[in-house]
Amino acid sequence: MNLEIMTLDSKDLYARRFEQTPEGAAIRKEITRREKCGFWLGDFPEVNVKETKELESKVGQVRII
Repeated sequence: MNLEIMTLDSKDLYARRFEQTPEGAAIRKEITRREKCGFWLGDFPEVNVKETKELESKVGQVRII
């Protein structure tokens, strides 16, 4: 494990996760490790939530034709 990568901010790791170098592979492993243990270092990212309207279930309803 590279201690330099372990001390990076999580936002920095996500910004650099597509690098195609051995360091990029280590960054992706560090992101996976942090996701598994629920660790986040630094500010939280902005989350965009899309509300979807759930349709009412029609199971068990009688249809009259």
